Amino acid sequence: MFRMENIKNPLICDKENILTVSHVLKNTTIFNSDYYDTVELIDEDSLVYLDPPYRPLNNNSFTTYAGYEFKDEDQIRLSMFYGEISDKGARVILSNSDPKNTNPQDNFFDDL
Repeated sequence: MFRMENIKNPLICDKENILTVSHVLKNTTIFNSDYYDTVELIDEDSLVYLDPPYRPLNNNSFTTYAGYEFKDEDQIRLSMFYGEISDKGARVILSNSDPKNTNPQDNFFDDL
């Protein structure tokens, strides 16, 4: 169970947790590639979590992984991928920023 005091004094090498996670992931394949490389592998039995660089809310927003800026065109491409795998029956989770927090007129994600 997660407790707030764990933030101040985290257990780095939790043997029990590592063994449990190892057991749970035993039949799992993890890919490190462009997400579109996985589209043929995804089906109705898949759970997909997408965590891209968020759309910036201000000049300090995180928008890059490994030096590549994730722009609106990339957000649109990701939205298309999300729709494609969702249509296949996959369960999909996508995290992102909400530009309406800083600009109520910004309908970027609503329109997607």
